[in-house]
Amino acid sequence: ETVIVATTGGTGAVGSYNQDVSPAGNNVETGWINDDDQDITITGPTPASLSEAGPGGMVFNVNRISDVPPSIPFGDDDPVLHPVTVNFEVAGTAGCTGDYNITFGSGTTGTFTPGAPCTGTITFNALDNLGTIIVTPINDAAPENHETVIITITPGALYGVGNPSDPPNTPANAVATGTILNDDLRVNVQIYAPDPSS
Repeated sequence: ETVIVATTGGTGAVGSYNQDVSPAGNNVETGWINDDDQDITITGPTPASLSEAGPGGMVFNVNRISDVPPSIPFGDDDPVLHPVTVNFEVAGTAGCTGDYNITFGSGTTGTFTPGAPCTGTITFNALDNLGTIIVTPINDAAPENHETVIITITPGALYGVGNPSDPPNTPANAVATGTILNDDLRVNVQIYAPDPSS
């Protein structure tokens, strides 16, 4: 936001005075109130689904977006120039204590705590605007349905959730869903008696 101050002619105790208009516009000064807000979104994962056997994991991208337009001379007030820790929650039909592991990509610092709910944090260092959360399925032998892993960015004190144009803390792009594909066979055995009396 801008603050514009312009001097105008007037009178004072020592008589009248005129505004300085030489050169033209010299009576006007503009200042900036710099917005220090930032927003966090999550996209992906890549791939969108993955077998229990892998290979690898599903990569969710967590993005930091500064609300400060690039045309504004924000100096060191741009929030991207400062570190921030972002909260997230993991839900879905897959269990975070036995169906997958969560790690973080190269250069990304984070924590993950299984529980009810399963929660974690991801930390952006100064100048960083991208972090990655990796969900790696655990390959078990239990026949089960395909299962979802849903990661939601949750509110924090130093950031908003979603794009600036979204309603506060309720955007669709604060949630991303991946699917773990079951690779175990379910075998059903049925016995038929050719003679119903046998």
